[in-house]
Amino acid sequence: MLDSFRAEWQKTGGNRWSTGLTVWIFPAGAVGVFALLTLAVLLGLGPGQLHLDEIRWTDQMRMAWQIAPASVFGQMLLAAFSATIFAGEAVWNTWKNIVPRQGRSRLILAKFAVASAFLLIAFAITSLVAGLGSLILSGILGLPVVPAIDAASLGRFAVDYSVNAAISAVSLLLMVAYAMVASLLTRSILFGVIGGVAAATLDFGSSTLLSVAAQLSGSPNVLRLVQIMPSYNVSNLRALAAQGTSLAIPAADGVLIQNSGLASVLLLAGWLGGLLALAILMFKRRDVA
Repeated sequence: MLDSFRAEWQKTGGNRWSTGLTVWIFPAGAVGVFALLTLAVLLGLGPGQLHLDEIRWTDQMRMAWQIAPASVFGQMLLAAFSATIFAGEAVWNTWKNIVPRQGRSRLILAKFAVASAFLLIAFAITSLVAGLGSLILSGILGLPVVPAIDAASLGRFAVDYSVNAAISAVSLLLMVAYAMVASLLTRSILFGVIGGVAAATLDFGSSTLLSVAAQLSGSPNVLRLVQIMPSYNVSNLRALAAQGTSLAIPAADGVLIQNSGLASVLLLAGWLGGLLALAILMFKRRDVA
C-alpha cells in the first residue's frame, strides 16, 4: 500500500499544471489577495475606505477551509483535480500498464489517499496564509489584533480550529469521492467534473428538493430523508461546534428533524466508505485491457 501511495504521489505531483491550476491555486490565491490588500494600504487606503474595523485572524483561518466546497467554481476545481487522477488513466490508456502490478482495491485506495492528502495540505497552507496575512494587514492598518494572541486564546482556538478543520475536511473528501465515482463510471475527465459537481449540487439542495417532494406527495416523512444526506450532517456538525445545538429542520407535522453529533459522524463515515466501496466495485468489474 505504501509503495502504491508513493507512486501515485509522485505521479500526481509530477503533473504540475493539473495540481497547480486545481489545488495550489487556493494558497496562491490567498497570497495574491493579501498582497493586493497590502499594496492598496501602502498606496494610501485606510481602514475606513476598506470598510474594516477589525480583521479576526481566527475567522479568516476557519473560512479558508470552506472556500472551495461553498462555491460552484471551487467545486469545479476540486472535481477537476479528482477526475484527472481517476479518469486520466482511462483517457491516456495507462490502466493496463499499472493494474497488473498491483491490486485494484489498493490502487483506488492509494489514489483516493493521495487526492485527499494534496487537498488537505493545500487548504492547511491556505488557512495559514489567511491567518498570517490577517495579522500582517492588521499591523499595517493599525487595527487591534482580535482575538488577542495569548495562551488562553490560543488554547481555545486550537480546539475550535481542529474541530472546524476536520468538518471542512470531510466536505473536501466528499467532493473527491463524488468526482471519483463519476470519473470511474464515465471514464471521462470532463464528465467526471460534471458528475462530481452535479452530485455536490444535488446534495446541497437536497433539503429544498425533499421539502418540495414532501408537499407534492402529501407525506411529511419524505423530508426526513434529509437526515441521511451528507450536506445536512456536515451542517449539523458545524452547528454543534458553533452553538452546541443540533441543526433542526421543522417538518410539516411540526416535528423537528435533527441528528445527534454521533449520528452525523457515523452517517458521513458511511457515505465516504460507501462511495469508496462503490468505486472499488466498479473498477474491479472493469476490463482495462
